[in-house]
Amino acid sequence: MLRRSPEAIVTAHAMDQARRELFVEGPRDRLFLSWLASSGKDPNVSIIEIDFVELPELPGGNKGRLIYFAEQLGRGACDVRIQMFADADWDRLLERPVPARVWITDHRDMEGYLLRVECLEKVLRLGLGNAAVSAEVVLTSIKEHARRLCLLRLTSEIHGLAFSASSAESVG
Repeated sequence: MLRRSPEAIVTAHAMDQARRELFVEGPRDRLFLSWLASSGKDPNVSIIEIDFVELPELPGGNKGRLIYFAEQLGRGACDVRIQMFADADWDRLLERPVPARVWITDHRDMEGYLLRVECLEKVLRLGLGNAAVSAEVVLTSIKEHARRLCLLRLTSEIHGLAFSASSAESVG
């Protein structure tokens, strides 16, 4: 994978005043936001995965790298049109500061935007061809089980237990 250095990105912005970039955690985030913006997206805007930036490996994975990149851009006197978009995770609940160049999701993560009756209805009817199952019932069940997993993962976060998603699911 070809990675650009932060310096090269800043230089590209100095050379191209119309350039605007939104950095995201990973490919699913890029695909979701690209789909959401679809044809309404300004051609000067690029949605880029943070993996394409040459940054050190940091705690917190790609979100940690996004935060680090935003902080580095904030320290310099660079005039760039760069924003980051990251999962909120536990930031609001644990009152963690979010750097100025970082926007966080309204929900815990990007997938939270899809947990709506309308979205589930489309999956059930169009994706699975099932008219017998109620989207409301499925969503209620998902939320019920998700609350337990959420509490387990929050406990892990607060106490530094480092549960992975798969270990939290096997306990629940």
